[in-house]
Amino acid sequence: MKRLIPACILALVIICSCIVGQITVKKYCDNVYNDLKECKELFISGETSTAYNLSVEVKENWKGNKAVLSVFVNHNLLDEISQSVMQLPEFAKTDGKDTFLGECSKIQSMLTLIKEEQRIRGESFY
Repeated sequence: MKRLIPACILALVIICSCIVGQITVKKYCDNVYNDLKECKELFISGETSTAYNLSVEVKENWKGNKAVLSVFVNHNLLDEISQSVMQLPEFAKTDGKDTFLGECSKIQSMLTLIKEEQRIRGESFY
């Protein structure tokens, strides 16, 4: 009985950590996803300078987001997203429409993958 109480407390702490991690990852990924969606819409509508400014903002915000997300997410995937996000303003400024929109879509799909991987499922505990 003496071991059961600490084991239950430890299980509760682990479950709470998983829930907090999932909420945090979802919040940060949704913020970046929505910014990229807006960036794409601006670029398609011809407001390339506004899209460029927003992509610079996404780049700056990503630096802080990556620090938080690295606690919960595989670093290889975050590094790949970081490379794409860092190049995004240059694509908005110099490259064509297809390159910029393709890179935005690539980042969005990786963010969706991160959110899916962080969902709490039964197999997550084995």
